[in-house]
Amino acid sequence: MYVYTMESVNLVCGDNDAGQNQPGTATFLTLRQLKLPNLEENYVEHVAGGAIAAIEVFTHINRLEATFTLAGWQPRVMGLLARGNASRQAQRYTAHGVIREQRTGKPMKATGILWGGSAP
Repeated sequence: MYVYTMESVNLVCGDNDAGQNQPGTATFLTLRQLKLPNLEENYVEHVAGGAIAAIEVFTHINRLEATFTLAGWQPRVMGLLARGNASRQAQRYTAHGVIREQRTGKPMKATGILWGGSAP
């Protein structure tokens, strides 16, 4: 059995064109918490008329939601999340981190690319 833990992470906010013209804002000094989405399945129990047993039927996967917490105030990041943002285009958030396998101590690279913005 392997146990993996994420040791450190840097979240780059708003790097929509892979860092060529809009490099984004790195948050490695102010990032306090990053929660990546979980895949959670939902099921409904179904009992057919006259049946003696029920079955579970898969219905959907819950909404994927990632959240992060920053220390202090970063106007560039807040501008990406502002509800009054005229462009209303989805922003790209790239998380670069280090995952370590606990038994062997081997470090591995982790990268997560998320697209989104503020809720309407």
